[in-house]
Order: sequence, then structure tokens, then C-alpha cells
Amino acid sequence: MTSTLGLAACAPKASVDEYSGLLTTEDLGSGKNGTQGIFGGEAVLDDDAVLKSTVAIVNLRYGQIVCTGSLVSKNLVVTAGHCTTEDPNHLAILFTNKLPKTREAAAASVVRKVIAGETHPQWPKNDFATDKNWGDIALLRFDGEIPANYAPVRMLSNKTLLVAQGEALLAGFGWTNGRQKTEAQGLNKTKVKIENPDFSDSEIQMNQKAGSGACHGDSGGPAFIEVEGQLVLVGVTSRGHDDPNDTCEVFSLYSSVAAQMEWLKTTAVNLQKPEAIGKKMPQPF
Repeated sequence: MTSTLGLAACAPKASVDEYSGLLTTEDLGSGKNGTQGIFGGEAVLDDDAVLKSTVAIVNLRYGQIVCTGSLVSKNLVVTAGHCTTEDPNHLAILFTNKLPKTREAAAASVVRKVIAGETHPQWPKNDFATDKNWGDIALLRFDGEIPANYAPVRMLSNKTLLVAQGEALLAGFGWTNGRQKTEAQGLNKTKVKIENPDFSDSEIQMNQKAGSGACHGDSGGPAFIEVEGQLVLVGVTSRGHDDPNDTCEVFSLYSSVAAQMEWLKTTAVNLQKPEAIGKKMPQPF
């Protein structure tokens, strides 16, 4: 059974003023036990390398943080296709590791409006009859540049560096407990084993049976491996897999950035063109 880690449920709510670009505390999720991890993990601190490239995706229409994403250039974020909307203007990027709880903290939050985006060509073709090769990946361009203390992450281009039972580091703003639907208080991380680096031509399977992993709200977020002491982005959170009770405690699937590298490179160039601004992003529903 497959469950998309971002459609069925969202991370904590956070309203965004579409005109001022500032967060407010209206409808901010209260959360429970939010000091735990992504689930079974730990909070990402201010000096953590994970924070430098990991961001929250905000849906302005609903005033919610709906997904996670990764900075891959000065104004581009890679996330899941199902985290996007047809109109890119309905999305924003939030730079934080802690969700604001006061109006003062909300006003100080750094938010960038999304002005352009593109979903993978396979994404709008999905009828979801198969559990493989969904093309669940998208690239978003935001207005302005990266805030201080943030930097793009390097993306893996050599898929052979991924091995079964190797270690991957996951991060996101999603639930900290899939059974209790516990909301997070901020960005969390955890380590898991790679179950199958070749689950499909374009996807990686992660094993979450050891009690930690990605859950709802973590969609679009990163899977890293460490190469020569540096974090390298290898995957984008797509969905749960073989998880009939939807607890997030079995397997998760990640869109492989190495498998999509040519598309990512071409799209990164196209999104800088003036005609890309405001262009609709095709969706399957």
C-alpha cells in the first residue's frame, strides 16, 4: 500500500500573509511531544549542517506548512511534485528550524514567495495504478536570494554511491508520531538504512522499521548521504510504501536526484527565464 507523505496530512499550520510575506501565529499548530524527531529522531539545531539547505514549503491558500524542500541553488528549491499547486503563486518558502509561537517571532521569520516552478513530466501523467516511477519531484524558483547562514546543497550525480544497507539522513517538518498524528515544533532529522537503492528506475526505498523515518509533512524533504565529510542530497521524500496502517513505520520511497539529474539541470535553466514566472505547473488531479 502506498501513502503520499504530504497529501493525507500536513505538518503544523502556519498562516502566511500573502502581501507582507510575513508569518503570523494565527492557526499555528500546537503540536505534541514535538521535541522528538522527524519520527524517532531529534531536533535540528541552529548550527546543524542540515539546516543550511532544508526549508519548509507553505501553501498560502490554506495557510499551512504542507511539505519540506531543499535548496539547490541561490533561488531554487527541489521538493515533491505532490507538494506543488498548479499556480506557483500559491506557494512560499519558509527558512527556519523552529515554528514561530509569537507574533514577534513570526514577524522575524524569513519567507520568500515562489514565482515559478515546474513538475517532472511524469508527474501529471500519473493514474497511481502502479507503485513505481511516479516522477514525484518538482523544482521551485523563489523571489529574492538565500538568507544568511543558508547555502545550496550538492546533489548526487553518481547513483552507484548508494548501496543497500547504507546509511541515509532524513529531515523534515512532518509528524513525530504516525500513530498519534503528533505535530512537530520545527525541523527534525533521523538516520535510516537504505533498503533498495534501485527500487525503480527513479526511486530509492528506505527502511523505517527500526523506529524512525519520514512521515506526513516530510514530503519533498531531503535524504542525504555523507561524502568526504559533506552532506550530499540523494533523494526527495515521496511517499510511504507497503504501510497498510499508514503509521510511517515500514518503508518510504524517495525520488532519486541522480536519476532525474538531466531534467533538474534543464529545468533549473528554464526557470530563470522571464517567461517561466507564473506559468502553471501541470498536476495529475
